[in-house]
Amino acid sequence: MEGFMLRPYTLNLDDSLMMAAKSKALQDRTSVSEMVRRLLSEHLGLSNRMVDNVPDEKKIIETLESYSSGQLKRSEAMRAIGLDPVELETFTSLMNEYGISWPEVGRERAEKEGEYVARAIAFNSGEIDKY
Repeated sequence: MEGFMLRPYTLNLDDSLMMAAKSKALQDRTSVSEMVRRLLSEHLGLSNRMVDNVPDEKKIIETLESYSSGQLKRSEAMRAIGLDPVELETFTSLMNEYGISWPEVGRERAEKEGEYVARAIAFNSGEIDKY
């Protein structure tokens, strides 16, 4: 899984196409992102070996659910699906896309997590040089 990165990308699609895609994704127990990734791979003629460098969707969902239930720390979950811990935006997108609930945390931990997220955002935007 080394070298693989999930990157958020925005597509402009009309509402009816997006609704149909979401419906089909639900029926197939997948995500719209996974459908787009597979279709683009097929259209561009990428080999299965190149496509398969991405962790399979079942592993991503299982990992996110383990994080949700408190079995994994966020950094452990992120690494398990091929993300660097500074890629919080991508991780957040995956949690939301798959409809995985966020783990319940106490106030102290939530404040600590908020500070970490703020530092990561500042780091990614170049406002600070290190966390």
